[in-house]
Amino acid sequence: MPALQQKTLEKTLDDVAIERDANAIAMRKRLWLSLNNVMTNSGGWIVSVPGMKRVRIEAREGAGLANKLAELGYAIDHCGIGMRTVGMATHSFVPVEIFEITLPR
Repeated sequence: MPALQQKTLEKTLDDVAIERDANAIAMRKRLWLSLNNVMTNSGGWIVSVPGMKRVRIEAREGAGLANKLAELGYAIDHCGIGMRTVGMATHSFVPVEIFEITLPR
């Protein structure tokens, strides 16, 4: 294959890979937003950046969010227990379970 054709083919393949990755990130951002709405309304917080494949979640102990996500088919990686500050005026602390899930590519 002539050098120019080879270069053009490599550029085209690179463009396809870049577009595929950009589409995957955009899809994960949309999923992250939907998941964030559910978490926020159910006593949880997503603490990872939108678009990342790994998502870290903090949920009030006893909220059952990890179990709900597991029922939906997500593999749950438990990271431990922590404390989270809540309330603008009172700044009270609540115990949270910390776990991670992996969003689809």
